[in-house]
Amino acid sequence: MDNYIRLSVSSQLVVIGDIHGCYYEFLDMIDRVFSTYGEDTFIISVGDTVDRGDFNLEVIQLCFQLQKEGKFIEVQSNHNLKLYRWFKGKNVNISYGMQKTVSQILSLPEEKRESLKKRYISYYESLPLYVVVNDSIVVAHAGIKDEMVGKTDKKVKRFCYIRADNR
Repeated sequence: MDNYIRLSVSSQLVVIGDIHGCYYEFLDMIDRVFSTYGEDTFIISVGDTVDRGDFNLEVIQLCFQLQKEGKFIEVQSNHNLKLYRWFKGKNVNISYGMQKTVSQILSLPEEKRESLKKRYISYYESLPLYVVVNDSIVVAHAGIKDEMVGKTDKKVKRFCYIRADNR
């Protein structure tokens, strides 16, 4: 979980921004990407796929599916980290946006909720902090400075999540 990855991508590449539980818009975007650039297009999400929107569970499942198909990777982000921490039993502030996600999860039958919890924890732990593509493009949630590339310490993580310097 405290890593970054280097990817060599020879197909088309699309980087998408925060989805925030907007499943139908996300699905439409993916359909447009594949129809415009081809089915082998690789998608990198800058994270924040959950919270605020009304279809967080559907977005999570779609991310699982796309990752499994090898067409998609998501980088770590503050909203997804918060959900991960909540699933791990950590004390997190469940604000308005996250309340929607948590309510949707709690509405699931216990067996499905536990299955989602295990799968999400595993999924999030597989996500890189940032991605270096073809040694020339760096994708991080909130940003990254040149001198941070190749590092994953606490200062870099904080900057990548919320673009804040630890002073």
